[in-house]
Amino acid sequence: MQVLEHEPTNTKAQYRLAKVLSLRNEFEEAEKLLRQVLEVENTPAMRRELALVQRELKRIEQQQRQQFGGMFDRLATEQGGLYQEQDIKKRLEDERQSRMRKCTICDIEVEDVQYARHMIKAHSSK
Repeated sequence: MQVLEHEPTNTKAQYRLAKVLSLRNEFEEAEKLLRQVLEVENTPAMRRELALVQRELKRIEQQQRQQFGGMFDRLATEQGGLYQEQDIKKRLEDERQSRMRKCTICDIEVEDVQYARHMIKAHSSK
């Protein structure tokens, strides 16, 4: 670490830091650092360490997929899912109805925001 403070481009120190990051299960950071090092100095040991880190990242991803992958699929299929289609249609219709207002003069239903405009256009004398 002290070497990198004085020589930030020291590939040997960067490689060792990547190995430490890997041992601390900080695989994404280790992979990023190893890719940078490989652009400058491509050695078998560095390629091997990168392959190990990538393999570990893949294993973690697969483990997370197994653990969480079907969670939302199961939720959507159990008893019609989170929302059934009829519930959604009813809720949308209720929302639309709550925005409607019946004109007291001509009994036409008008959206609440258009009510004043309707009253002026349809029922005011010119």
